[in-house]
Amino acid sequence: MSLIGNMKNEWQESAWLLGICVNGFDDLKAGHIHWISEGKYKGKKWFADPYILDYDDSTIHILVEEFDYQIHRGRIAKLTVDRGLWEVTDCKILLDLDTHLSFPMIWCEGENVFVCPENYHSGGWNMYRYDAEKEKLEFVQPLLNEKLTDATIYFDSDLYWLLSTYEPRPNGSELTIWKSKLLYGPYSESQRVKFDENVGRNAGMIFKYDDKLIRPAQESNHKYGHSISFQEVSVNDGKFAFNEIYRFNTPHKKYDAGTHTYNQHKKGMAVLDVKGYRYNFWGRIINVLFSMAVRVGLWKLPVLK
Repeated sequence: MSLIGNMKNEWQESAWLLGICVNGFDDLKAGHIHWISEGKYKGKKWFADPYILDYDDSTIHILVEEFDYQIHRGRIAKLTVDRGLWEVTDCKILLDLDTHLSFPMIWCEGENVFVCPENYHSGGWNMYRYDAEKEKLEFVQPLLNEKLTDATIYFDSDLYWLLSTYEPRPNGSELTIWKSKLLYGPYSESQRVKFDENVGRNAGMIFKYDDKLIRPAQESNHKYGHSISFQEVSVNDGKFAFNEIYRFNTPHKKYDAGTHTYNQHKKGMAVLDVKGYRYNFWGRIINVLFSMAVRVGLWKLPVLK
């Protein structure tokens, strides 16, 4: 990469902010979002791809991609959020590998809490069991030997459905769906859904709202994780169909570069993330300058995958 390209990446380095919607989807649409301060981790780490593990009246526990600026690699962590302060008070690393980890999808079955994080560079999608006493993720087995991106599971009609994008266009317009009779697999490809725009990639788990099934999807038409497309899901004879009912753009004045993830807990509370810049002022200036350079032909954007 050129020196200019390296400088651009450094000064445009991402930062993410978490938000809580106490009443789920209704609060999101109404703009009632509690933004979460990073507390003692501010300026040192950012947290993204959130999933609510559990919560009570005083505390929320969230699994996230934790990104430490010194380590520069995603790890899976459990955050403790104080509901009085709306602040992260503790961050416990649950899984740290040599390769980047993100999007810690949670799946509860019986007394087991399974976590299937994205680990694209490992070449597959693996299942871990969450050990609450040891506060760690223990490897169970691979679920699919594909380079999946932000994969999720949905159970319906005695079948487990696995939804994901993957190479060669993980941020594109095609969603692939696999199925299995067992959670552990084997999974076989069942359907490919082609959208009219780049909304194939998941932005979270399918959830229920007003007796409807809703899938959050990432809209990446012009850049990765620009907004979230909420799509009503119908399943007929094992075939999925999706129809957008709402589109969400970050309302945060500082973290206004995009939004990536929305996940709703079965008890109703939801969590989301929004994107900004580590160096907010210079990140914005460089973004404007490079946008101008693209328009006049001095800089070429990479191909969107």
